[in-house]
Amino acid sequence: MKYAISIIAVTSLLLAGCSHNDGAGLETPTSSASTSSQTSSSSSTSSSSTNTPVPAVEQATEENTVPSPEQQVQPPALAPVAEPTVVECLEGTPGPALWSDGTKRYSQWCFDSRGGAQVLENESNAGLVPPAPQQPDPWVQGQIDWANCLEAGNTEEDCRQQLN
Repeated sequence: MKYAISIIAVTSLLLAGCSHNDGAGLETPTSSASTSSQTSSSSSTSSSSTNTPVPAVEQATEENTVPSPEQQVQPPALAPVAEPTVVECLEGTPGPALWSDGTKRYSQWCFDSRGGAQVLENESNAGLVPPAPQQPDPWVQGQIDWANCLEAGNTEEDCRQQLN
C-alpha cells in the first residue's frame, strides 16, 4: 500500500515538473540594467553571509516576442489563374456551354452564336397565355390568415374572434 502511494506521488511530481509553462505570470525585464542592479545589490549584502545564488531573470527570446509586421513571413503570391474558356456549345437551348475548367454553365457567346435572340423572339410570339394565378386551398388560406394576424401583433384570442 505504501509502495503504491509512493509511486503515485512520484509520478504526479514528475508530471508536474514536465508540464508546459508558457511563462504566464512571469515578468520579463524591459532592460538589462535592472538585472545588473539586482545582482550588484545582492552581492554587496551577501558578503557577510554565505553566497546564495541569485535567481536568473528570464530574458525575452525570439520565441517569446511577437514579430512586427515587417518581420512576419508573407506567403508567396499566387500566379493569376487564367479565366476558363468555352470548349463547346451544348446542343439544344442556346446558351449552355462546356467550359475548360470542366463546368457546364451559361455562355453569352454560345447564346449569340446559336441564335438565342431568335429563339426568344419565337417563344414570345408563340401566343402562350400566362397561367392564371392559383388560389390556395381553403385550409392553407386559413393558416396564412392566422399567421398574418399573429404577425400583426394581435393575441391568439383576438385572431380567433377576427377569423371565426
